[in-house]
Amino acid sequence: MSSSFLTLIAGACLSSPSMSSFVDLCVPAYSLAVLAILYSSYHEGAGRKGEAPREEAPRTEARPAGERAPAGLAAPAAPAAAPAAGSGATPVDVSGSYKLHSNSGYQKFLEVQGVGWALRKAADSAAASQVIEHDVEGGRVRLQVKSLVSMTLEYDIGAPAVRTQIKDKVFMDQVAYSARGELVVTKRNDKDGYTIVATRRLSPDKKTLYCEQVCNCDGGKSATAEQTFLRE
Repeated sequence: MSSSFLTLIAGACLSSPSMSSFVDLCVPAYSLAVLAILYSSYHEGAGRKGEAPREEAPRTEARPAGERAPAGLAAPAAPAAAPAAGSGATPVDVSGSYKLHSNSGYQKFLEVQGVGWALRKAADSAAASQVIEHDVEGGRVRLQVKSLVSMTLEYDIGAPAVRTQIKDKVFMDQVAYSARGELVVTKRNDKDGYTIVATRRLSPDKKTLYCEQVCNCDGGKSATAEQTFLRE
C-alpha cells in the first residue's frame, strides 16, 4: 500500500470531532486497507502463476581416479568391449600319395549303407591307395582313390554341395575344415537316407594318414570305419 493512502486515512481520523465519528471513519478506512492488501497480493500471485518453476541443475563432483561412488549411487556403465576376433586352426596340407595299411570296422560301415555281403568282403580285403592334391591357399582339393571301386573327385573347399556318384549311388558332397584344421568331406545320400562324414588327419611326422569315416542313417543306425594309410 502507498504512503499517501495511509496518510489520507490518518488525517481523516484526526480531523473527526468526536470518538464516535473517529470510529465511524476509521473502521471503513481499515476495511479498505485490508481490501487493498488482498488485491495487491492477488495480482502479484497471478503474475507468477504463468512462470515455469525453476529447477536447479544437478551438481556433479569430480572424484579421484579409483574412488568408489557412495552407496546407493549407481556408477556409470563402462563401455562394452569389442568382441574378440575368432581364431581357427590352420588347415593341414595333406597332399601326397598314400597306401592302405589297415582297416577297422570297414565291413560294418558298408553294411549300414546297404552293400551286399560279397562286395563288403571284397572291398575289405582289396588293396587301396589315395593320391591327394591339396591347395590350401587356393581352397581346392583333388582326391584320387584307387581300390575295388576307383574314383577321382575335385572340390572347392567351403563351396556349396556338388553332385557325385559311386556306381548307382548318388551323393551331394561338401568339403570343409574341422576346428583342428582337418579336411572333412560330407556325403549325403537322400535316396537311401544316410550321411557319411570322412575326416582325414595327418600324423605329426606327416608319414601316416588317418581316415575316419562315420555313416549315420536316418533310421538311427550308424557305423564307423577307421583306415590307416602310409605315405609312399
